[in-house]
Amino acid sequence: MIEFRRGFRHGRGIILDAPVRGVIIGIIECAHPGCGWRLALTEADGHGDPEKLAESVDRFLKLHDCGKEPAP
Repeated sequence: MIEFRRGFRHGRGIILDAPVRGVIIGIIECAHPGCGWRLALTEADGHGDPEKLAESVDRFLKLHDCGKEPAP
């Protein structure tokens, strides 16, 4: 299990060493209590490319409802 954190955004996930069924490389989910958002990562999300994978995770954490910046 890997923990992802960027400011108030946080999640956890599992990244596989090799794609399953040729496509799926992992799954991440929001770690906010009560949030059920999950994302299946695919090879296109950056398998073998740590920067691209980090961008995919960051995009997920920003774009789902819990990931939106709170109003000031």
